[in-house]
Formats: sequence, structure tokens, C-alpha cells
Amino acid sequence: MAWVSGPGAGYGFTTRRFDQQWESREELEKGIRSFLAEIDPTTGYLSD
Repeated sequence: MAWVSGPGAGYGFTTRRFDQQWESREELEKGIRSFLAEIDPTTGYLSD
């Protein structure tokens, strides 16, 4: 199965920081929750 509608440029979640260091587990979980909160449950895409 091919993903024909994406991914869009700059779309998604990453655990990489600009300085190549890892976040703490708490910061990583906070970032994931924040990212997922932006997903529109109807479309499955990031909200505008």
C-alpha cells in the first residue's frame, strides 16, 4: 500500500534536536502529547 497523500514537507514529529542531544523522557512525552493534540480527529491531519 502506498501513501499517496503525503507526507507533506515539514509534516510530522521528530525526536531530534538541533544540537543532536536527546530530550528527557518527560520532555519527549510532553512533545508527543502536544503534537497529537494538533491532529484533527476527523481528518487525521494537523489542524490549520
